[in-house]
Amino acid sequence: MKTLHVCLLSEHLLANLIPVLQERPDAVLALATQGMREIGLAARFEGLCVEHGVDCRVTPFEQAGWSAQLRSASAVKAIVKDDYPQWRIRLNLTGGTKTIALSMVLGL
Repeated sequence: MKTLHVCLLSEHLLANLIPVLQERPDAVLALATQGMREIGLAARFEGLCVEHGVDCRVTPFEQAGWSAQLRSASAVKAIVKDDYPQWRIRLNLTGGTKTIALSMVLGL
């Protein structure tokens, strides 16, 4: 069974990259806020994954308010369901804020 690693990106890319390098999932779905995308950390993380032979997809995640976070979590659930059916999911919630992490737990 294939494994999808879902993670919340933060400014501390090693917290996201080390588990990927240790566990070697088949693919990574990296959730990035607008801030992470604007300063280039999302693209940098994606490049590091690909450089190490791991497929990576960055998708936006809204952080402006609880309802926006829940909508983003629902969108992630749809991506996982549609694009990664039958895959084992590994969730890394060390990045982002506590409310983003909670919205992911509730949303998935």
